[in-house]
Amino acid sequence: MEGMILISEIQERITADRKNQQILQMLIDNSRTPASKIASKLKLSKPAVLQRIKNLQDKKIILQYITYFNLISAGYKLHFIFFEIDKEKETKYSEILSKSEFSAAVMQFASKFNLAWMVFSKNTEHFNNIISGITKTMKIKNIKIFPIIENYFDNYKLFDNSKKILNELKPEKIKLDQKDAKILDTLKSNSRESLVNIAKKSGLTAEAVKQRIKKLKGKGIILNFFTNFDIFKFGFHPYLILFKTNQQNQRQILEFIRKHKNTNGQYLLDNEYNLMCMLVVKELYGLKEFIDSLHKLFGQSILGYEIYLLTNQIYNDFFPKGIYKDIITSDLSQIK
Repeated sequence: MEGMILISEIQERITADRKNQQILQMLIDNSRTPASKIASKLKLSKPAVLQRIKNLQDKKIILQYITYFNLISAGYKLHFIFFEIDKEKETKYSEILSKSEFSAAVMQFASKFNLAWMVFSKNTEHFNNIISGITKTMKIKNIKIFPIIENYFDNYKLFDNSKKILNELKPEKIKLDQKDAKILDTLKSNSRESLVNIAKKSGLTAEAVKQRIKKLKGKGIILNFFTNFDIFKFGFHPYLILFKTNQQNQRQILEFIRKHKNTNGQYLLDNEYNLMCMLVVKELYGLKEFIDSLHKLFGQSILGYEIYLLTNQIYNDFFPKGIYKDIITSDLSQIK
Protein backbone atom coordinates (compact mmCIF):
# COMPACT_ATOMS: atom_id res chain seq x y z
CA MET A 1 0.00 0.00 0.00
CA GLU A 2 1.08 3.57 -0.72
CA GLY A 3 2.86 5.19 2.20
CA MET A 4 3.74 1.87 3.83
CA ILE A 5 7.36 0.72 4.15
CA LEU A 6 7.78 -3.02 4.02
CA ILE A 7 10.08 -4.73 6.54
CA SER A 8 11.96 -6.33 3.63
CA GLU A 9 12.62 -2.86 2.16
CA ILE A 10 14.02 -1.60 5.48
CA GLN A 11 16.21 -4.69 5.74
CA GLU A 12 17.46 -4.17 2.18
CA ARG A 13 18.40 -0.58 2.98
CA ILE A 14 20.33 -1.67 6.06
CA THR A 15 22.25 -4.43 4.28
CA ALA A 16 22.99 -2.28 1.22
CA ASP A 17 24.31 0.64 3.30
CA ARG A 18 28.07 0.89 2.73
CA LYS A 19 28.82 2.17 6.24
CA ASN A 20 26.93 -0.78 7.74
CA GLN A 21 28.96 -3.17 5.59
CA GLN A 22 32.22 -1.54 6.71
CA ILE A 23 31.18 -1.76 10.36
CA LEU A 24 30.21 -5.39 9.90
CA GLN A 25 33.54 -6.26 8.25
CA MET A 26 35.47 -4.65 11.11
CA LEU A 27 33.44 -6.69 13.59
CA ILE A 28 33.99 -9.85 11.52
CA ASP A 29 37.73 -9.17 11.60
CA ASN A 30 37.65 -8.66 15.36
CA SER A 31 34.36 -8.51 17.25
CA ARG A 32 36.11 -6.88 20.22
CA THR A 33 36.95 -3.79 18.16
CA PRO A 34 35.77 -0.79 20.22
CA ALA A 35 33.05 1.43 18.78
CA SER A 36 35.42 4.39 19.19
CA LYS A 37 37.97 2.77 16.86
CA ILE A 38 35.29 1.98 14.27
CA ALA A 39 34.02 5.57 14.52
CA SER A 40 37.50 7.00 13.99
CA LYS A 41 38.19 4.86 10.91
CA LEU A 42 34.80 5.49 9.27
CA LYS A 43 34.64 9.17 10.27
CA LEU A 44 31.43 8.72 12.24
CA SER A 45 30.55 9.65 15.81
CA LYS A 46 30.71 6.90 18.43
CA PRO A 47 26.94 7.20 19.18
CA ALA A 48 26.23 6.83 15.44
CA VAL A 49 28.30 3.63 15.30
CA LEU A 50 26.61 2.23 18.40
CA GLN A 51 23.18 2.98 16.89
CA ARG A 52 24.11 1.28 13.61
CA ILE A 53 25.35 -1.79 15.49
CA LYS A 54 22.11 -1.84 17.49
CA ASN A 55 20.10 -1.67 14.26
CA LEU A 56 22.08 -4.58 12.81
CA GLN A 57 21.37 -6.58 15.96
CA ASP A 58 17.66 -5.64 16.11
CA LYS A 59 17.15 -6.69 12.48
CA LYS A 60 18.85 -10.05 13.22
CA ILE A 61 21.64 -9.27 10.78
CA ILE A 62 24.24 -9.57 13.52
CA LEU A 63 23.33 -12.84 15.24
CA GLN A 64 26.03 -13.41 17.84
CA TYR A 65 29.51 -12.38 18.91
CA ILE A 66 31.50 -15.58 19.33
CA THR A 67 35.06 -16.71 19.92
CA TYR A 68 36.86 -19.42 18.00
CA PHE A 69 39.25 -21.58 20.02
CA ASN A 70 41.94 -24.08 19.16
CA LEU A 71 41.32 -26.70 21.83
CA ILE A 72 43.39 -29.27 19.94
CA SER A 73 46.38 -27.42 21.41
CA ALA A 74 44.86 -27.97 24.85
CA GLY A 75 44.98 -31.73 24.28
CA TYR A 76 41.42 -32.38 23.06
CA LYS A 77 40.42 -34.20 19.89
CA LEU A 78 38.04 -32.75 17.30
CA HIS A 79 36.10 -34.69 14.66
CA PHE A 80 33.85 -33.69 11.78
CA ILE A 81 31.12 -36.28 11.11
CA PHE A 82 28.69 -36.52 8.22
CA PHE A 83 25.42 -38.42 8.68
CA GLU A 84 22.99 -39.64 6.06
CA ILE A 85 19.59 -39.69 7.75
CA ASP A 86 15.93 -39.48 6.79
CA LYS A 87 14.94 -35.89 5.99
CA GLU A 88 12.07 -35.91 8.47
CA LYS A 89 14.50 -36.78 11.29
CA GLU A 90 16.77 -33.75 10.74
CA THR A 91 15.23 -31.52 13.41
CA LYS A 92 15.02 -34.25 16.05
CA TYR A 93 18.56 -35.50 15.47
CA SER A 94 19.95 -31.95 15.32
CA GLU A 95 18.57 -31.40 18.82
CA ILE A 96 20.12 -34.65 20.06
CA LEU A 97 23.55 -33.72 18.71
CA SER A 98 23.32 -30.15 20.03
CA LYS A 99 22.62 -31.41 23.56
CA SER A 100 25.83 -33.45 23.70
CA GLU A 101 28.16 -31.93 26.30
CA PHE A 102 31.08 -32.01 23.84
CA SER A 103 29.20 -30.74 20.78
CA ALA A 104 30.96 -27.94 18.86
CA ALA A 105 28.68 -27.46 15.84
CA VAL A 106 25.62 -28.94 14.14
CA MET A 107 24.83 -28.17 10.49
CA GLN A 108 22.27 -29.22 7.90
CA PHE A 109 23.07 -29.65 4.20
CA ALA A 110 21.16 -30.06 0.95
CA SER A 111 22.80 -33.35 0.04
CA LYS A 112 22.67 -37.10 0.56
CA PHE A 113 24.74 -36.59 3.71
CA ASN A 114 22.35 -34.03 5.15
CA LEU A 115 23.48 -33.63 8.77
CA ALA A 116 26.96 -32.79 10.07
CA TRP A 117 28.42 -32.67 13.55
CA MET A 118 31.66 -31.31 14.97
CA VAL A 119 32.42 -32.86 18.33
CA PHE A 120 35.26 -32.72 20.84
CA SER A 121 36.51 -35.63 22.91
CA LYS A 122 39.13 -36.17 25.59
CA ASN A 123 40.79 -39.13 23.87
CA THR A 124 40.11 -41.94 21.39
CA GLU A 125 38.25 -44.09 23.90
CA HIS A 126 36.03 -41.17 24.86
CA PHE A 127 35.29 -40.43 21.18
CA ASN A 128 34.37 -44.06 20.52
CA ASN A 129 31.97 -43.96 23.47
CA ILE A 130 30.36 -40.77 22.14
CA ILE A 131 29.86 -42.30 18.69
CA SER A 132 28.55 -45.53 20.17
CA GLY A 133 25.94 -43.62 22.17
CA ILE A 134 24.86 -41.55 19.16
CA THR A 135 24.52 -44.53 16.82
CA LYS A 136 22.31 -46.25 19.40
CA THR A 137 20.10 -43.16 19.68
CA MET A 138 19.85 -42.18 16.00
CA LYS A 139 18.82 -44.26 13.01
CA ILE A 140 21.73 -43.59 10.63
CA LYS A 141 21.86 -44.79 7.03
CA ASN A 142 25.52 -43.91 6.50
CA ILE A 143 28.31 -42.10 8.32
CA LYS A 144 31.63 -40.46 7.40
CA ILE A 145 34.16 -39.55 10.09
CA PHE A 146 36.96 -37.02 9.58
CA PRO A 147 39.49 -36.55 12.41
CA ILE A 148 40.68 -32.93 12.47
CA ILE A 149 44.43 -32.45 12.90
CA GLU A 150 44.52 -28.65 12.72
CA ASN A 151 41.68 -26.12 12.76
CA TYR A 152 41.96 -22.53 11.52
CA PHE A 153 39.35 -19.80 11.58
CA ASP A 154 40.77 -17.15 9.27
CA ASN A 155 37.81 -14.83 8.87
CA TYR A 156 36.48 -14.04 5.44
CA LYS A 157 36.67 -10.62 3.79
CA LEU A 158 33.23 -10.21 2.21
CA PHE A 159 32.89 -6.43 2.32
CA ASP A 160 36.39 -5.17 1.52
CA ASN A 161 39.53 -6.30 -0.28
CA SER A 162 42.04 -5.81 2.53
CA LYS A 163 44.49 -8.60 3.26
CA LYS A 164 43.40 -11.38 5.59
CA ILE A 165 45.32 -11.75 8.84
CA LEU A 166 46.03 -15.46 9.30
CA ASN A 167 46.02 -17.21 12.66
CA GLU A 168 49.19 -18.89 13.81
CA LEU A 169 48.94 -22.28 15.50
CA LYS A 170 51.52 -23.14 18.13
CA PRO A 171 53.03 -26.65 18.18
CA GLU A 172 53.22 -26.99 21.96
CA LYS A 173 50.36 -28.30 24.11
CA ILE A 174 48.85 -25.87 26.59
CA LYS A 175 47.45 -26.73 30.02
CA LEU A 176 44.35 -24.70 30.85
CA ASP A 177 43.31 -23.97 34.45
CA GLN A 178 39.92 -23.08 35.91
CA LYS A 179 40.55 -19.33 35.60
CA ASP A 180 41.25 -19.78 31.89
CA ALA A 181 38.13 -21.93 31.60
CA LYS A 182 35.91 -19.27 33.17
CA ILE A 183 37.28 -16.60 30.83
CA LEU A 184 36.82 -18.79 27.74
CA ASP A 185 33.33 -19.81 28.87
CA THR A 186 32.31 -16.15 28.97
CA LEU A 187 33.95 -15.21 25.68
CA LYS A 188 32.43 -18.12 23.76
CA SER A 189 28.91 -16.67 23.90
CA ASN A 190 29.78 -12.96 23.88
CA SER A 191 33.18 -12.06 22.53
CA ARG A 192 32.42 -8.36 23.09
CA GLU A 193 31.94 -8.85 26.83
CA SER A 194 33.79 -6.18 28.81
CA LEU A 195 36.91 -6.98 30.80
CA VAL A 196 35.13 -5.79 33.96
CA ASN A 197 32.25 -8.27 33.50
CA ILE A 198 34.62 -11.12 32.62
CA ALA A 199 36.61 -10.29 35.76
CA LYS A 200 33.47 -10.55 37.92
CA LYS A 201 32.61 -13.95 36.46
CA SER A 202 36.14 -15.35 36.73
CA GLY A 203 37.15 -13.94 40.14
CA LEU A 204 40.06 -11.95 38.70
CA THR A 205 40.88 -8.29 38.23
CA ALA A 206 40.19 -6.68 34.85
CA GLU A 207 43.94 -6.33 34.30
CA ALA A 208 44.52 -10.01 35.10
CA VAL A 209 41.79 -10.95 32.61
CA LYS A 210 43.39 -8.74 29.97
CA GLN A 211 46.76 -10.43 30.48
CA ARG A 212 45.26 -13.93 30.40
CA ILE A 213 43.40 -13.19 27.15
CA LYS A 214 46.64 -11.86 25.67
CA LYS A 215 48.43 -15.05 26.78
CA LEU A 216 45.71 -17.33 25.40
CA LYS A 217 45.86 -15.53 22.05
CA GLY A 218 49.65 -15.67 22.04
CA LYS A 219 49.59 -19.40 22.75
CA GLY A 220 47.09 -19.99 19.95
CA ILE A 221 44.18 -21.13 22.16
CA ILE A 222 42.07 -18.11 21.21
CA LEU A 223 42.06 -17.91 17.42
CA ASN A 224 39.50 -15.24 16.60
CA PHE A 225 36.87 -12.94 18.02
CA PHE A 226 34.20 -13.26 15.36
CA THR A 227 30.83 -11.73 14.51
CA ASN A 228 28.34 -14.31 13.31
CA PHE A 229 25.88 -12.66 10.94
CA ASP A 230 23.05 -13.74 8.64
CA ILE A 231 24.91 -14.20 5.36
CA PHE A 232 21.69 -15.12 3.53
CA LYS A 233 20.34 -11.58 3.99
CA PHE A 234 23.27 -10.34 1.89
CA GLY A 235 22.70 -12.92 -0.83
CA PHE A 236 25.62 -15.15 0.13
CA HIS A 237 25.55 -18.94 0.00
CA PRO A 238 27.86 -21.14 2.13
CA TYR A 239 29.48 -24.29 0.78
CA LEU A 240 31.49 -26.85 2.68
CA ILE A 241 34.21 -28.34 0.46
CA LEU A 242 36.26 -31.49 1.12
CA PHE A 243 39.50 -31.87 -0.83
CA LYS A 244 41.58 -34.91 -1.59
CA THR A 245 45.15 -33.75 -2.28
CA ASN A 246 48.58 -35.30 -2.54
CA GLN A 247 50.80 -34.93 0.52
CA GLN A 248 53.54 -33.07 -1.33
CA ASN A 249 51.48 -29.90 -1.91
CA GLN A 250 48.99 -30.26 0.92
CA ARG A 251 50.41 -27.38 2.96
CA GLN A 252 50.63 -25.02 -0.03
CA ILE A 253 47.01 -25.77 -0.94
CA LEU A 254 45.93 -25.20 2.67
CA GLU A 255 47.77 -21.86 2.67
CA PHE A 256 46.01 -20.78 -0.53
CA ILE A 257 42.62 -21.75 0.90
CA ARG A 258 43.32 -19.88 4.14
CA LYS A 259 44.30 -16.68 2.28
CA HIS A 260 41.27 -16.70 -0.01
CA LYS A 261 38.94 -13.84 0.96
CA ASN A 262 35.77 -15.97 0.78
CA THR A 263 36.83 -18.80 3.10
CA ASN A 264 36.11 -19.03 6.80
CA GLY A 265 37.01 -22.19 8.67
CA GLN A 266 39.88 -24.22 7.24
CA TYR A 267 40.88 -27.67 8.45
CA LEU A 268 43.64 -30.23 7.99
CA LEU A 269 42.13 -33.72 8.19
CA ASP A 270 43.49 -37.20 8.91
CA ASN A 271 41.53 -38.83 6.10
CA GLU A 272 41.64 -39.67 2.41
CA TYR A 273 39.95 -36.28 2.04
CA ASN A 274 42.59 -34.32 3.90
CA LEU A 275 41.50 -30.65 3.64
CA MET A 276 38.20 -28.95 4.38
CA CYS A 277 36.95 -25.39 4.23
CA MET A 278 33.81 -23.27 4.26
CA LEU A 279 33.44 -21.05 1.20
CA VAL A 280 30.91 -18.19 1.05
CA VAL A 281 29.95 -16.77 -2.36
CA LYS A 282 27.01 -14.92 -3.93
CA GLU A 283 26.93 -16.72 -7.26
CA LEU A 284 27.73 -20.23 -8.46
CA TYR A 285 30.36 -18.57 -10.63
CA GLY A 286 32.25 -17.67 -7.44
CA LEU A 287 32.33 -21.34 -6.46
CA LYS A 288 33.52 -22.34 -9.95
CA GLU A 289 36.16 -19.61 -9.92
CA PHE A 290 37.51 -20.87 -6.58
CA ILE A 291 37.77 -24.48 -7.79
CA ASP A 292 39.26 -23.41 -11.14
CA SER A 293 41.93 -21.31 -9.42
CA LEU A 294 42.97 -24.30 -7.31
CA HIS A 295 43.23 -26.50 -10.41
CA LYS A 296 45.21 -23.82 -12.22
CA LEU A 297 47.72 -23.40 -9.39
CA PHE A 298 48.03 -26.98 -8.19
CA GLY A 299 46.90 -29.07 -11.15
CA GLN A 300 47.14 -32.79 -10.50
CA SER A 301 47.79 -32.22 -6.79
CA ILE A 302 44.00 -31.84 -6.47
CA LEU A 303 42.93 -35.48 -6.64
CA GLY A 304 39.24 -34.89 -5.94
CA TYR A 305 36.72 -32.82 -4.06
CA GLU A 306 33.15 -32.91 -2.73
CA ILE A 307 30.88 -29.86 -2.39
CA TYR A 308 27.99 -29.54 0.08
CA LEU A 309 25.53 -26.63 0.26
CA LEU A 310 24.93 -25.54 3.86
CA THR A 311 21.26 -24.80 4.49
CA ASN A 312 21.20 -24.25 8.25
CA GLN A 313 23.72 -23.67 11.05
CA ILE A 314 21.88 -25.21 13.99
CA TYR A 315 24.43 -24.98 16.77
CA ASN A 316 27.84 -23.44 17.43
CA ASP A 317 29.91 -23.75 20.62
CA PHE A 318 33.67 -24.15 20.44
CA PHE A 319 34.06 -24.27 24.21
CA PRO A 320 31.32 -26.77 25.14
CA LYS A 321 30.30 -27.42 28.72
CA GLY A 322 31.89 -30.89 28.71
CA ILE A 323 35.32 -29.35 28.22
CA TYR A 324 34.59 -26.63 30.79
CA LYS A 325 33.69 -29.30 33.37
CA ASP A 326 36.73 -31.39 32.45
CA ILE A 327 39.13 -28.47 32.98
CA ILE A 328 37.51 -27.39 36.24
CA THR A 329 37.49 -30.96 37.61
CA SER A 330 41.07 -31.61 36.54
CA ASP A 331 42.31 -28.33 38.04
CA LEU A 332 40.54 -28.94 41.36
CA SER A 333 41.91 -32.48 41.61
CA GLN A 334 45.46 -31.15 41.16
CA ILE A 335 44.89 -28.56 43.91
CA LYS A 336 43.79 -31.32 46.29
